[in-house]
Amino acid sequence: MLISVVVPAHNEEKYIMNCLDSLRNQSLDRNQYEIIVVDNASTDRTPYIAEGMGARVISQPQKGVAMARQTGFMAARGGIMASTDADSVVAPDWLEVISDFFATNPEFIGITGSIRLLGGTKLDQIVARYGSSAFLKVNIALGKSHFAGVNFAVRKEAFLKVGGFDLFQKSAEDFILSLRLKGIGKIAFCPEMITYTSARRIENRGRIEFVKHTLNNYIRVGWLRKTALEFEDIR
Repeated sequence: MLISVVVPAHNEEKYIMNCLDSLRNQSLDRNQYEIIVVDNASTDRTPYIAEGMGARVISQPQKGVAMARQTGFMAARGGIMASTDADSVVAPDWLEVISDFFATNPEFIGITGSIRLLGGTKLDQIVARYGSSAFLKVNIALGKSHFAGVNFAVRKEAFLKVGGFDLFQKSAEDFILSLRLKGIGKIAFCPEMITYTSARRIENRGRIEFVKHTLNNYIRVGWLRKTALEFEDIR
């Protein structure tokens, strides 16, 4: 089954090349997946770099990660849709793991995976590697299925059935999607599905502020059903 990989990108010329390099060099046969970059109101060279690297580039002038991901997912040709962020790189077998999981687990409609940190302190890297995995697994066990936006995949049929992302949210669109999906099917945490993501938010905002913002959004969205707080641009 064809996999569509969607990468939302707003002014990501510094990072997008590494991201697309990792997606082009997958163990899965190249004819089994497509790469879609959603140019989300970029004013730099992001779309030109993406086009030059063979990605299918779609423009979404209305800024917002939920809108960007939705645009990419709706344009996807694959029966499985995966997503990561432009400041991230995926493991060489990332798509193979996704493909094998869905092929052998037809009862599951979505998966999320392990997060590793590029940069930051040693403590940051340890917390990201072990803390995030524990957090995602516990939430799935509690019925609060939680996608990590840098590392998730979903069956297209299920995505369309729940209406996709909440376009009124400025952030936490990944979490909200997973909460919508849990009502119609099973979501799993797959530790072998690995993404490495930039530490720029931690380095820019500080570890404590980053954690406070993330937990605040988790409580607001997952438990209080309130609107998520927006992450500020850090480019």
